[in-house]
Amino acid sequence: MSIASEAESQQVRCADASTVRLVRMFIDALRDDARIQIVVELVRVGPLSARALSRRLRMNYKRLNKALRDLEVVGLVEAVKVNVSESRAYRFYNIKPNVKIVLEMVLRSC
Repeated sequence: MSIASEAESQQVRCADASTVRLVRMFIDALRDDARIQIVVELVRVGPLSARALSRRLRMNYKRLNKALRDLEVVGLVEAVKVNVSESRAYRFYNIKPNVKIVLEMVLRSC
């Protein structure tokens, strides 16, 4: 085997390993119904505050916040802080753009 073909096969294995890690991350993050509901709602509607998500999904605020934190940790959701005054700020949650593209394709196929 030449050095070039050996390097190419190592790159393929690395790409496969990173793809497997990404898929595993998605699966682990979406094992909970609350997290699935949040992700689907954010893909369909766009950025929402925790309060708006709680109302739309009729979900307990404490459960929603835990699910949002879990989704943030794995990198599926990002929070954006918006200052509305000097003393008041709101956090809006959204699906990360690269994740959103994949999830929109999946939701369209359903």
